[in-house]
Amino acid sequence: MVMVRSLVNNESEIFRQRLTANGAEVDDNDFRISNMGTDGDADYDASYPAVAYSGQDAKHLVVWESNDNTDGEHDIYTQQLMTTGAAADNNDCRTSDIGPDGDKNCDAQHLAVVRNGTDNQYLVVWDGDGSTSPLW
Repeated sequence: MVMVRSLVNNESEIFRQRLTANGAEVDDNDFRISNMGTDGDADYDASYPAVAYSGQDAKHLVVWESNDNTDGEHDIYTQQLMTTGAAADNNDCRTSDIGPDGDKNCDAQHLAVVRNGTDNQYLVVWDGDGSTSPLW
């Protein structure tokens, strides 16, 4: 289960809680996944999480939309988690690159993630509006 919880008013980060099949908590209460900006600064946020699981390497890929700076530009970030819920590498990885950095008119949003079990790969998609060509 992945959820969004606020740290202070209007500051959101991504958290996880492992559950049994019956809905009982497996470990300690909510564990924070994302680290967007400085704690207590509502100008940074993380929202709209999605997750996919790989049984081959026993990892989850959590994906979210974030504004990791005060310029208003949103990008897509990822974090791999072990089945224990611990971060696989402790890094929020920026995945999207829409338009020039700092251009609040260039956003990545409305994400989805799936896993290809044959090749053990993930596919992350989003829509975006950029002002610079080419966009790839």
